[in-house]
Amino acid sequence: MREPIRDAKRVVVKLGSNLFFNEAGVIALGRIFSFIEEIGAARLAGRQMIVVSSGAVALGADALKMKSSTASLRQKQAFAAVGQSRLMNLYEQGFAKYGLTPAQVLLTEDDFASRKRYLNLRHTLMTLLEMGVIPVTNENDTVST
Repeated sequence: MREPIRDAKRVVVKLGSNLFFNEAGVIALGRIFSFIEEIGAARLAGRQMIVVSSGAVALGADALKMKSSTASLRQKQAFAAVGQSRLMNLYEQGFAKYGLTPAQVLLTEDDFASRKRYLNLRHTLMTLLEMGVIPVTNENDTVST
């Protein structure tokens, strides 16, 4: 782990869609769980961890045996709806091995534009971190454009 990160109290980790599939287009469970293991180890070492995770669209397209690269916006939004539970299931399985709990936090631009919604979001994230929960955040691709 890089030195500044090793000393950090709170770490935000971004996991992109390309992490979830190997070159052959197969879900890369070993790679996914390896990252989850590192995040879990950091949490167990006392760091507050926040995950920003893509992957819902790709996992949804995979579940439906379709390609997200050629899909329309409406199809990608539908893929996200199908894939979001699959994405969180991977985090649930991975973190459970370490006795850790993830929490899904889906966001839209409106959550930052409204002061009330922003404060609600901030308070929720702070409470989750205080509870030792690992927030898994991303844009709510089902309703965002």
